[in-house]
Order: sequence, then C-alpha cells, then structure tokens
Amino acid sequence: MNKKLRVLYSSKYGHTKKYAELIAQKFNVRAEDIENIDLKSINESDIILYGSSLYAGKINKSKEISNFIDKELIVFTVGLADYNEIDYEGVIDQNFSTEAKEKIKFFHLMGGIDYSTMSSIHKMMMWVMTKFLIKKQLKENPTPELISLKDSYGKSLEFFDNENLEELIKYLEEIM
Repeated sequence: MNKKLRVLYSSKYGHTKKYAELIAQKFNVRAEDIENIDLKSINESDIILYGSSLYAGKINKSKEISNFIDKELIVFTVGLADYNEIDYEGVIDQNFSTEAKEKIKFFHLMGGIDYSTMSSIHKMMMWVMTKFLIKKQLKENPTPELISLKDSYGKSLEFFDNENLEELIKYLEEIM
C-alpha cells in the first residue's frame, strides 16, 4: 500500500529546511513550511514528517503537531549537538505529552550555526548562555553538548550532511 507522505518543517536559519527538502525530493513530494499551511489539511496525509530546529530545548509547533498522533507521525530535530552523544529524552519530555511521545518516532540531526546571520535576540541568548549558564554547568557537569556550545560561540560551524538522513529515510521507506 502506498501511503501519502507530508513533509513539513519549521526553520529559522535554513538547516531544517534543507533536510526537509532533501527528504521530500527523495519521496517526490513537497517540503512545506508549517507556517504557510492550513493545519487541517494535514488530515489528508497518512504519514507526517515534521522537522524543527532546536533552540534552547524548544521544538517549534510541538503542541500543534501533537494533535496528529492518530497519523504515522515522525519528528526530526536539527541542532548543534552530536546526536550520537546526547540523550534527547529531556527535550522530548519538555515538548510532548506522554501519549504523544509513545506514538511519535523521533530522529535528531546536526545542523550548524552562523553568527553573522543570527538575529540580535538569538545572539543575545547565545551570549547569556555561554557567559553564565554554560560556564557554570561546565564546571559541574561538562557534557559534549555544553562543550560544543561553548566552543562554537561567535563562530560559524557547519555539520549539515546528507548522510545524517540515512536512518530516517530508511525508516520512511519501511513504513511506506
């Protein structure tokens, strides 16, 4: 049975959009910015793939996406941290209900950061995090994510890689 796939994303600086577009291209569908669609139209799909950038542990539109747990729902996040070294359970807990978590398949991908394109608010948030929170937490519990955030401050880093999608694409092929 061929199921209807809908690829949606929320992207501030472009990494999530690029991943969504690559996936959509692979399955001959369009990648759509969730801000530009009527959420009711999602009901026409069998499988919903939603990508969101990850800022300070926040998955954009997580509450809205959770309304579609009666569908095959896959969520991928894009952030700076190496997804092989980070436990995302806390992020998922913070953004989704217990019921939603049980029904959603999650994937985590690496994106990048370019301070020259960041909004003033995001630059300020990164400065505060680096100056105060990360410095304190690094002394108490130096995790790979914290070290990565500290080391990347003020720099441009690019972790976007098509190979990051292999597991997600394989999963989609299996359920379609």
